Amino acid sequence: MMKSFELSPEGVILALVLVSSWGGLFLLYQIINQQGRLLLRLDGIERHLGILAPPVAAGLAPGKPFTPFKLPDLDGREVDLEAFRGKKVLLVNWSPQCGFCIRIAPELAKLRHVILARNVELVLASFGDVGANRKLAVKHGLKGSILLQKNSRAIAAFEGLGTPVAYLLDEKGRVAKTLAVGADQVPLLARYAAGQASEEELAAGASGKQEICGEDVRKKVETRKIEEIEGAGPGTELKKLLGKMGFAVTPDCPCSGRAALMDQNGCDWCEQNLATILGWMHEESARRGVIFIEKAARFLVKGAIAKARRKEEETRNQVLA
Repeated sequence: MMKSFELSPEGVILALVLVSSWGGLFLLYQIINQQGRLLLRLDGIERHLGILAPPVAAGLAPGKPFTPFKLPDLDGREVDLEAFRGKKVLLVNWSPQCGFCIRIAPELAKLRHVILARNVELVLASFGDVGANRKLAVKHGLKGSILLQKNSRAIAAFEGLGTPVAYLLDEKGRVAKTLAVGADQVPLLARYAAGQASEEELAAGASGKQEICGEDVRKKVETRKIEEIEGAGPGTELKKLLGKMGFAVTPDCPCSGRAALMDQNGCDWCEQNLATILGWMHEESARRGVIFIEKAARFLVKGAIAKARRKEEETRNQVLA
């Protein structure tokens, strides 16, 4: 009788991924079956790999004065919070590189004229350079103030938060509503400002999903696309992991092109298009005659994304040094 043992998170993932024959599948079945339970919970694996985002802060309480700021707009003009005195302000922490910001840009563009008629100004406090911000604004018809946060001039109230997150400020520059976090809550706050959502809907939405982009949009460094650095990006990391497991790129497979696409589009895009990437892996497994296990492939892709994010962080630290 086999002696009971437990596997590390990496061990579980490798055991799943290395199942490339019926014999390997039988061995894995024996390991799991003899313990009578799953060796670890899925979220435990994700936390070990650093995939899950850290908890989001509660933010400033309603009634509190918002942190003063003075930032340049896309034309280089300095704009401060006092410029909006007498108007309500929907202030959004923003990045043109964030997939969730890109997702909600069309809705914010449509709501902008509605909230403006209600004496509410849309202000995007954005990371990135002038070109990237202008391109996104033109593509989606985003009008209103776009202010650039760079280095030590980032807004203090957004420190440690991702994008998109937003505050609704009153006419005196005070917080009117609690912090809205993510691609669901920020548009809901905008609809509330436009008179298209009720207090009850706003309160109910506060407990919903918090889909945000993390550290990559709030570090105090100049914009630098990590995917332009050789050997970086989620596609490259996935190729490396698969290569270590014996799944080398062959001349007749589209793997390199797909990896390059993942690198080019970045980590956020890969997370949003996980099903597409898994479909590619399923297709390639069938072509090679290898058993495809979706759970294993999913964790492998998430692990590659997490590793790419860590490399981004290391690169930013080098830029700061």
